[in-house]
Amino acid sequence: MAEVPGITEVRAGNYVFNDLMQLDHGIAREDQLALSVLCTVTSKSGGGRLTIDGGTKTFSGDAGGIGTGRAVPAAIARAVDRKIFVERLNEEHGMSRAEEEVRLGEKIRFFPYHACTCANLNDEIMGFRGEKVEEVWRVQARGLRM
Repeated sequence: MAEVPGITEVRAGNYVFNDLMQLDHGIAREDQLALSVLCTVTSKSGGGRLTIDGGTKTFSGDAGGIGTGRAVPAAIARAVDRKIFVERLNEEHGMSRAEEEVRLGEKIRFFPYHACTCANLNDEIMGFRGEKVEEVWRVQARGLRM
């Protein structure tokens, strides 16, 4: 797109992947969300509190109503097909709330509220269908700002 006359800005993450922000604004449906992040539950505490191995090096700090018309509390990410919400981040971890049973060590896929940052923070994006990885794409502009 950078070579097309008149184009001065591209928001490729939102256009290609959609995210919970687009869902929240009614621009995309959940079956159109194409980017998810696979995280592992690293610790659990009482009251449905858990920690995952995805922090600010994985997710944007942007949070929203996750497809519920800006419902409170907002979340940074939501588990795919589950009631597990990432609410806070530190550099390496996400502090989350689960409204269902979760096992220590379990791998959970999360839809990010803001997909652009997730793509920019990773070296590769895995394209999969079912349980099979079909493609691996290198993120050519990883971490770049222009």
